[in-house]
This record gives sequence, structure tokens and C-alpha cells, in this order.
Amino acid sequence: MRDLRDLKDNGRGLLLKTLFKVAGVLAVVSASILIAISIVEWRAAESKFGGLDIDLANATFTQLDEIEEGRQIAVVKTDRGEFRIALFPEYAPNTVDNFIKTAESGFYNGTTIISGVSSVYFIGGNPEDKTALPHEITEHMWTFKGAVCAVSPNYDSSDVGNRLLFVNTIEYDEDTVNQLQSLKKDYGNEALIDNYIEHGGVLNFAGKYTVFGQVFEGMEVYEEICNIPNDAEARTKFTEEVKIESIEITTYKK
Repeated sequence: MRDLRDLKDNGRGLLLKTLFKVAGVLAVVSASILIAISIVEWRAAESKFGGLDIDLANATFTQLDEIEEGRQIAVVKTDRGEFRIALFPEYAPNTVDNFIKTAESGFYNGTTIISGVSSVYFIGGNPEDKTALPHEITEHMWTFKGAVCAVSPNYDSSDVGNRLLFVNTIEYDEDTVNQLQSLKKDYGNEALIDNYIEHGGVLNFAGKYTVFGQVFEGMEVYEEICNIPNDAEARTKFTEEVKIESIEITTYKK
């Protein structure tokens, strides 16, 4: 097995690309990651950063902070219970604006969870979605556990759509943690790696999908949905149906 440290890149300008190469290599370290990227129902496009102004060294993690009063939130009501998502228009303004308009139109009402990989992620939304907006990927929003991403049904694209990718986590077992600990000083932001280890998440998804929200309440319901077993034959389908009854947009009050 290739040692992750062999991926070290001497060019500081390539830090972000290198980090995501590391995420890919982690697939051979963690069985959970291997499952997440091998039986996922689409092929995620290779991250193209182009002219994006992403500064990995100055990454921030606002989504993990306590939610402040007055922030816009989404209340997702399912037949398993509800969970709440903090929205971050300061980092993904177009995505949040589109999500709010889509939710308020009733687009998600009565839809079911489309698919997922048990314990790692699940996807909800109308399968007829034809929205394709430019992605909004920054160094300020990450695919930690509870992150909510907007994805397109065009699986060769990183465009933003109205499907919702709900991130849970891969297993950070001892081997994976040791590998991450051994490389984190080489890749520009130790806190980023520490946060994935501490809070969970799917590092492979970082830089591929636009993160616009973070679950902050109702995590027990969120995890119950995430942990539904997969069908033995249709491996990205859950064995139990989950219905999204509605998504309400409101503001957080303590």
C-alpha cells in the first residue's frame, strides 16, 4: 500500500489539490471510504478549482460553531422526526437563495430519500430536478458530519442542483487516524484534519460539492436515517423508505 506521505507536493500553490489526492488515497486505508466512493450511484467529477480563490491555509470552520440567534435555518420534517439545518449565505449565497426558494415552493414536500450508503451519506429531493447552477466551493465550508450539499442529477458535473446530499461520516479507525496525523503538518492546515478526525465527515467529498448548510439539531433523527441498511442488490438503495414531509425556512431563536 502506498504510503500517504509519498503524496507530499513541494508546491504550496498545490496544497488543496494535494489534500484531495490524499482523500482519494484514503480509500485504500478505510473500508468505509472504499464503500463510499466505489458503490456511489454517480461518478463525481474531478475537482476543478480553476480561478477559484481558495486559500487552504486560511480555512475557517464557522459551520461547527454554536448557531447564533437570527441565522436562517431549515426545519426538515420527515416521517422519522425532524432535524434542523443552519444556512450559510455568506459562503454560498446563490445556493442558499435557490434552496430557500425551492423549499418554500413545496418542491421537497412528499419526496423520499432517493439513495445513500448506510452510515456514510443519503440523498433526498425530487428526481426530476433539472437545475444546474455554478458551484460555490470555498475554504470556509467543509464536508464534516452533518454538512448539507446541493448536487445536480448530472453526475459528471459539479454543478449545484436541488438534490440534497446529507453527509454523515466514514469510520475514523485507528489506522486512518494515524495516517491523517502523520500527514497533517505537510498540508497547510492542521486544524482541518483535526476537525475531520474529531467531528467526522467524508473528506473525499470536500472540494467536489457545494456545502451550504450544517445540521445542528435533531442529529439522532439524522443518524437514524443515515444508518438504514442498504439493499443487498441495489446497493445504494435503502431497505426502508423515508419521506420528507416538508422543509420550512425560518430563523434560529435561542
